[in-house]
Amino acid sequence: MTVANQGFWAGFCGSLAGGLATAAVVATIGIALSERVAEASAYLNPTCDNPRGLRPIPTTDVEARGPAIRIDANDNGKPDYPADRVLDGYEGSAWMPPIAPEEKRAIEFRPVFIEGENILKLKLSGSKRDIKLVCVNNALGASRFAYENWGKSRTVVFWVGQESDQGKVTVLQALPPDEFQRTQEVADMVGVATELNIQLIDAYSGIATTSVDPDHCSDVLTRQERGEYDARGDAQEALLDPCIVAATPYAGLSEVVIYEIDKNDRPPIPLPGR
Repeated sequence: MTVANQGFWAGFCGSLAGGLATAAVVATIGIALSERVAEASAYLNPTCDNPRGLRPIPTTDVEARGPAIRIDANDNGKPDYPADRVLDGYEGSAWMPPIAPEEKRAIEFRPVFIEGENILKLKLSGSKRDIKLVCVNNALGASRFAYENWGKSRTVVFWVGQESDQGKVTVLQALPPDEFQRTQEVADMVGVATELNIQLIDAYSGIATTSVDPDHCSDVLTRQERGEYDARGDAQEALLDPCIVAATPYAGLSEVVIYEIDKNDRPPIPLPGR
């Protein structure tokens, strides 16, 4: 083999080796990027029904504050529907802010919130969190009866921190009977935050409903009368008589779920040789 041929093959092999090395580097980076793209897609367009890769912030890391109503007389002086009920994981409890008296309602049973007493404040503990989605249930959801009978929050304003000028306005739905425990979105792509605010602007009216529950039909069958029926052994027959329960003129939120990106699920992109 001539010297010229030896030089040609040496150069060719060197170029081939260099090309293969470059291809290997590109392939490694491509795989790493495709893994990151796949990871990012896990957070793409999350919804309250499908939050995808987002993590709900533990309720132990959230403090809820806000004025609340007292409906039933009790001895401890505490409100019946305090703000922390939005964090207990139970749709049958709720935060209910004070409402205006009946004479200030345009529609008899439609709740009217009081300005300044209709804001739920949510303070997040620890370091600032990257909030991506906030979902709420807009009514008392213990049962279909409760959801239909009580008022439901309609228009809400969401903002971060102290200022409310740039708040996001959302109109929540009055859900059909088979979806009454579904949460609805009030904010997405929020960003880094330590304090969130939700203000209730107006509400849907509840509706009169039929019930056979003695606690709802107390004006039809008093507790004393139920005791007398029980003593005679025919209470069940009496409880089968339904009554019409007027709409309950209160509204609020039964659940708030705050979603964030879990930093532990976001490893750095591995680079060749590292």
